[in-house]
Amino acid sequence: MHTKVKDQFVDNEYITITDESISVGKQKLLLQLAAPADSTGKPLSHSDVSIVGMSVSPSWTGDSVKAEMEKTSKSIGRRPLYSVSDNGYNLCNACRDAGIPHHRDISHTFGTILKKYFSDSPDFKEFTGLMEKKRLAYQLTDKAIVLPPKQRAIARFMNTFVWVKWAHKLLERYDRLTDEQKEAARFMLDNKDLIEELNSIRKCMEYVEMRCKNDGLSKELAKFLIWRITADLITPAGGTRRMRSVGLDMWEYLQEECKLLQSDTDVHIVSSDIIESCFGVFKAMKSPDKLCGVTKHALVLPLAINFISKESRESFDFIAAMENVHYKDLDEWAGFNLYGNPTQERKDLTRKIG
Repeated sequence: MHTKVKDQFVDNEYITITDESISVGKQKLLLQLAAPADSTGKPLSHSDVSIVGMSVSPSWTGDSVKAEMEKTSKSIGRRPLYSVSDNGYNLCNACRDAGIPHHRDISHTFGTILKKYFSDSPDFKEFTGLMEKKRLAYQLTDKAIVLPPKQRAIARFMNTFVWVKWAHKLLERYDRLTDEQKEAARFMLDNKDLIEELNSIRKCMEYVEMRCKNDGLSKELAKFLIWRITADLITPAGGTRRMRSVGLDMWEYLQEECKLLQSDTDVHIVSSDIIESCFGVFKAMKSPDKLCGVTKHALVLPLAINFISKESRESFDFIAAMENVHYKDLDEWAGFNLYGNPTQERKDLTRKIG
């Protein structure tokens, strides 16, 4: 898995993106991606990255993640210039202990900031609870046209803006609704201040994320974004205390991440969106039976990512791969990287009983 990547980064700096958020049954897949350090100016695509590490464990501690990171660095021949991950303590600690500069993913960090200031707020809890009750009550009725989007249970605050945008648009068009629809959506009028507050935060956060994901983080961009955050959230007329607090935390995030920039011309990637996309590919391929855990079938993932590019498909030597890779190689990889297969264990158990 590392041979091609090792050749690619003999003379070129690279970065890594790491995550372990996907679970299959009681097993968690740790995935490591590598990309050229100069892959900035646009969001990373599948053709920009290579999978350089896949391992499975019931849980991942900082020490175990560090061991996998060091194994990858040794295999490639050098440490990454920096690594990007979410804010998980195990991933942050692994980078720190391995001596790898670490960027916190901007989307996860902004979701954490929202959670910090809104999760325990009575008005937010009351409104989201009421919104869910209305959504369930209006299903299969004529009022369903004003139904809010379903709130996600996982990564809830990273996806808050889906329903914030819906609520704000519905408020703007409230006068165009029928009397029956107005009655159904009246609860939003009672929470107009909260919706307006969240929408102001949404517009600022989405703009900052868009610029950082498209352009990469630089000192020049950070300076402009801090000005934008100040104007939109910290000092606007009619701004709320929570808007100012959110803005200050966004400001602090940009300042902290800029500390890893060595010069005024450095541009760093601060988004791990691409690894979430890779997990999506894996979820589409894996067995629906969670008892299967993570199997050797996971090795299809590097091929699926690599072959998205037509150039990669045409240049790949399939004959050499089939001649040089044997079943024993797959079994050896599974022995080192996989944890076990509960489905197979169940079959073995029933066979013994029979």
